[in-house]
Amino acid sequence: MRIATTAPIPETAPEPEELRPGAKGERVERAQNQLLHAGLSLPRYGADGDYGRETAAAVARFQRLHHLPVTGKLDLETLRALENAPSPSPDYAALFADGVLHAVLAIGHDEAGSHEPEQARLLSGLAERGYTWVADDQRALLGLDADGKYLTREHDGHRVILELITPDAENAQPRFADAMRRSELVLYGGHGRYGSGPDFDDIRSPAGNFVIGAPYEAGHVTLGPNDLQAAPLTPEYQLMFFDGCSTYRYFDDLRSKTPGKSTRNLDVIGSTTELYWNVTAANLLTTLDGVTSGQTLEQLEDALDAVNRAGPADQRRYFRGDGFEDNGGQ
Repeated sequence: MRIATTAPIPETAPEPEELRPGAKGERVERAQNQLLHAGLSLPRYGADGDYGRETAAAVARFQRLHHLPVTGKLDLETLRALENAPSPSPDYAALFADGVLHAVLAIGHDEAGSHEPEQARLLSGLAERGYTWVADDQRALLGLDADGKYLTREHDGHRVILELITPDAENAQPRFADAMRRSELVLYGGHGRYGSGPDFDDIRSPAGNFVIGAPYEAGHVTLGPNDLQAAPLTPEYQLMFFDGCSTYRYFDDLRSKTPGKSTRNLDVIGSTTELYWNVTAANLLTTLDGVTSGQTLEQLEDALDAVNRAGPADQRRYFRGDGFEDNGGQ
């Protein structure tokens, strides 16, 4: 005779406790990584396991976007929403709305000449990808001026037109300034100039700077007037990538100093730390590849981190996107 046994009733796992500003540890770090996956920016401290003001602001923005009570605290409802949040993407519908992606691809100046081999690597990489120089008789058909250097290619039914700007061009700064104001995709590689902006000539000269904001350390860069305040950026959607030391410092100025710019019509990818010059071309080409192939923000960041993993800082994320969380109904 078999004796019937009753299986033990499993205990219900307790609900995780909410997280509040001031909390520290692995749960905070996990939540921060979920915020980053969802497209929220933590540019200064990243996923450091410390629930400070930057994390609280990102949580509040996530709550606002997802129609949750805006508290800045990670309550259970917010934690569940974070678990299910997808990674956002650039607004590809806006970038390719007319079937043509207009982009500027620029390399800044280095006093030791490090931009020269990177410029050669960039041109080689573009040729390998099928980009060709726009002939003089094509310029009028494509709506291009007679002075700029342009490359183009067809990609998945779309045309990509790149304006190439390098320090050896006499009019590099004004051409970049014009391209910044109208291009759908902006790609810059070079010095960040202490958070002040791209630069196409010697650090002691104000002529080649495109001034975005004030440098975080005075006395290093000779600057002219602020270029963002001199003329507005287009009200249309733009995606910008800045490869240079700590270019996350551009994020706030790019919107606050340009009327009509917000996270809805300007997404930015910037570096969170120092970078090496010898990956400049690779970073530019990686971003161009990611955008033309329709990658998500997380895929773009992962690809860039793989390029920079042997860089001067030992960290998981070398680049961070900002503004993507409200694209496409996110």
